[in-house]
Amino acid sequence: MRKMHSTTPPLLKICVAAVIGASPLLALAAAPDMSAQGEAQMLIGQTDRMIVKYKDGKSARKHFRAHVPSMSELRMAILKRAGQQFGVALKALHGTSTGANIVQIGRRMAVAEVAALARELEARDPDVEYAEPDRIMVAQFTPNDPRYGEQWHYFENTGGLRANVAWDVATGSGVNVAVIDTGYRPHADLAGQFVGGYDFITDTALAADGNGRDSDASDPGDSTISGQCGSGSGASNSSWHGTHVAGTIAARTNNGAGVAGVAFNAKIVPVRVLGKCGG
Repeated sequence: MRKMHSTTPPLLKICVAAVIGASPLLALAAAPDMSAQGEAQMLIGQTDRMIVKYKDGKSARKHFRAHVPSMSELRMAILKRAGQQFGVALKALHGTSTGANIVQIGRRMAVAEVAALARELEARDPDVEYAEPDRIMVAQFTPNDPRYGEQWHYFENTGGLRANVAWDVATGSGVNVAVIDTGYRPHADLAGQFVGGYDFITDTALAADGNGRDSDASDPGDSTISGQCGSGSGASNSSWHGTHVAGTIAARTNNGAGVAGVAFNAKIVPVRVLGKCGG
């Protein structure tokens, strides 16, 4: 398997930013730790397998059954020569659902060494689409937001997003999401998450903010009284819907407050198009 995830608390107390920006190999620079956690760190920083995908390998996603090319004598010969440069013997183990091959390395090596071996193989064989270490992976991140446990739709296996697994890979960094809705309200769990924005409502009666189009996308509320939106329409409280959606996307996460956002390192561009009675 390329990645192994868990919903248990982090084995290594490393934040997501550290996972993305720094290698677990940094932990190996310290004095040897023979505790269980130290042993786990060593295992996570090492591997005895490599994933090799050849250009003629086909994923099962498109072809119902994966097509994993057999390791021909020529390919095995190139593999062995690449391994000899690092003093290891290589042998093919099995294929994967992505059409790749799992290659066994004769001894456990640091992930950085296996990455160098993978580059050596790519340089020797033009038929290799990619080669990379088959790393041991663990879930590095479980939010401490007190209401995260209520957000079953993030982590429930059958009908949920399984965001807790996706967060090991990406958290929305560098992404701006436009929320085309009622605008936004200041909120502690969204502090620093908004960038830019615009109010596109021209009708002052619908806008309820005293003016027409401008760069202020703040939400003054969309509450109504009976009959305001047409004969027979009922009264309603303000929905604050744009703020709710923004929070679902990018609420500040692991801050010990409120809820978690799906892409909590993304930024929200609030676009106000809905006011009283809609828009």
